[in-house]
Amino acid sequence: MLDEKSITDRFWQYYGKCLTERKKEYLSKCNLNCQYNTRHRVKKQGSIGFCQNPDIISKSRNPVFVCDDSDTAQNCKYFSCKNTEASVEEGFKEIIHNPSTCGHEYPKLAILIWVLQGDAMENKGIINAIRSLFQRILNG
Repeated sequence: MLDEKSITDRFWQYYGKCLTERKKEYLSKCNLNCQYNTRHRVKKQGSIGFCQNPDIISKSRNPVFVCDDSDTAQNCKYFSCKNTEASVEEGFKEIIHNPSTCGHEYPKLAILIWVLQGDAMENKGIINAIRSLFQRILNG
């Protein structure tokens, strides 16, 4: 059976891992993270990204410049990330504080939070069953 300290340690370990992965995703140089990229729905094509940087548009022969993949963004010298480390951390904290969103995006963290909050409950039988289930999930 896991005690509260080991569950708390696992929570913080997994929290750090999730936050690091989120920063990597949201601070990477890709079209979805560029402040100049806007997504528009195009008939029968779904959503496509277009560059709205005035320098790029003025140098292009067309008034429309499609930037819809990471390779284009990787090679763009005008790329400017719309996210900051602080904004990514703040967004992550907002997700963690909203149980339904946390459960959807980070179900393992949601379980850990639920188990840790459950220690304040008086019904220890349910908590022990949840801890046992959680232990099987992590180890199995």
